[in-house]
Amino acid sequence: MQRKAGGRESALTQVLRVEVRGGYRPETVRGRAGVPVALVFRREDTSSCGERLIVPALGRSVWLPLHQDVRVELGMPAPGEYEFTCESGMLRGRLVLE
Repeated sequence: MQRKAGGRESALTQVLRVEVRGGYRPETVRGRAGVPVALVFRREDTSSCGERLIVPALGRSVWLPLHQDVRVELGMPAPGEYEFTCESGMLRGRLVLE
C-alpha cells in the first residue's frame, strides 16, 4: 500500500500489479474491500489483443502501451468480483475484494 502524495493525512491505496503477457498474470488479483484500489498493468505482449483494458462493472477503459506501467485508479469498490478483459474479451482476469 502507498500513501498518497501531499502533506496532509490521506487514505492508503492498495496497489495491485498485473502483467499482460499471453493473458493476465496473475489472472486473479485479490485486495481488501473498503480500501481504495489501484491496478497497475504492464503490457509485455505485442499482440494487439492486449492493447485495451476494460473493467465493465466500474466503467473503465484504458489504453495499455507496450513496456509501460499504467495505473488504473478504481476508487473504493464494494466487496465482490470485478472482471477485466481485453477489448475483444479473449483475455480475462478478475479483481476479488473481500
